[in-house]
Amino acid sequence: MSDVEDLEGLVASPGFLLLKNRAKAQWGPTAFNARVSQAIVRADTDETFNLAKELAKLQFAQQEINALVSWPQQELDAHAKQLAKAAEPVSMMRGGR
Repeated sequence: MSDVEDLEGLVASPGFLLLKNRAKAQWGPTAFNARVSQAIVRADTDETFNLAKELAKLQFAQQEINALVSWPQQELDAHAKQLAKAAEPVSMMRGGR
């Protein structure tokens, strides 16, 4: 089996769809906004809490999780783009005519 076939199988598998849905539930926009709101509330009540540092951590975690979950489809899209480019006819004319 090739990497492409493996990735196609992965993105179509029920387990991967479950993982994607879980990641969205935990780190999608709604959940992320809730985490930010919790951090703001904590910063308001705990003067030792570093809000900027916590927000940076949250943003980093969200970006990494999104990158990991979207990686298989991005690889498949890049492969499809390469195939389409390879299938384009090559002009044999000189001088741009």
